Amino acid sequence: MILSALVSLVASLPFGFSCPQATPPSAGESAQVHELHLHDIADFIDPRGALQESLAKTMLRATLVASLNDPDAREQLSGVDSIALSLLGLALDEEEDGHQFAQDSLSFRTWLEANQRKDYYPFESVESLLKAVKSYMVPRFEGSGSRLKVELQQGKPMLLAFLTPEQEVWLQKFFQLQATQPDWFAFIDLDIWQGDTSQLDEIDANSKIQVFPSDLSFVETQILFRDLGFTRKGLPRLKLLPGQLGTLESQSSFSYVKSWALETVEPGSQSVLDPEIDTAQEGYRISCLLRQLGKEDYGLQVSVESSEIQRPIATQTMQLQGQDLEISLPELQTTSFAADVRLGVGSTFVLVARADQPEKDLVLLLRFEKEFRQPKSSSQ
Repeated sequence: MILSALVSLVASLPFGFSCPQATPPSAGESAQVHELHLHDIADFIDPRGALQESLAKTMLRATLVASLNDPDAREQLSGVDSIALSLLGLALDEEEDGHQFAQDSLSFRTWLEANQRKDYYPFESVESLLKAVKSYMVPRFEGSGSRLKVELQQGKPMLLAFLTPEQEVWLQKFFQLQATQPDWFAFIDLDIWQGDTSQLDEIDANSKIQVFPSDLSFVETQILFRDLGFTRKGLPRLKLLPGQLGTLESQSSFSYVKSWALETVEPGSQSVLDPEIDTAQEGYRISCLLRQLGKEDYGLQVSVESSEIQRPIATQTMQLQGQDLEISLPELQTTSFAADVRLGVGSTFVLVARADQPEKDLVLLLRFEKEFRQPKSSSQ
């Protein structure tokens, strides 16, 4: 059901919908002791990103409230889990729901106005903050029975963290690192290769995506893949601030005859054969986001998408006006993957995405270096 899907989606959104108390892990989920901790994250979230999240949730919420006029929708809502409804703050009584929504909106606007003049925010949205914490937390967040939730309290976004003591210590140190604007740049060296990775000892035949450190230097690893007969697809370098998303794209276009049509043109109302030209693009797109996790510990979120037109390009013959006309049928193969990598300065990592076709596996070599920013010289 569409309405049920919307309810599930909104219930999973972290910002602006409050629940009176954090839900403890179910019995048997974790034997560790969890405690509830509150963190004021108002200074960490860019209001512009939070505003986009809030608008998206507002649209979903308005859809749900409007659907209450539909008897079938009411019947669907009556079967929805009560916890999901409390997370939404959604009552079957529209007037009560409207009052709660107005309160949430007022609190959000108060926080937005108070924070809009800040120069530095380590996270562009609530979602990006939660993703970073869940990806890099030590001990691991996933499967630990821990909970994270964001709600507005007195006009400020608060993180409700139901964590073990060790996880809470990590979270406090993580927030301390993010609180100060970094005085250095990150340089991410990337090298994209394509080939058959089955010849590598580290490759697990049952894994589609693998990430592992290289025992060699970055240059030595590049030479290794060259000597193994891999084909280089790109050699980009990104310079970015910690917490800043950097994206680089390199595409080339290929034009081809997609079809033919018979057109009547002037002068003389002549009938001519007109080719329909289309284009296909191949290349790659890379996104990187780096955060400091400790004194010598860093986390890199990286995603790669590579597309390639299969050659030779298939063709087909069509008949028009008694003539045999050839058209092209290009096939685009796309390989993509995303990973979270913990690394240190100068370390080299290998990321592998195995393709369905032999010798089409995608390999990304990466190295992280940092450079401190030069202080601005004072004018005389």
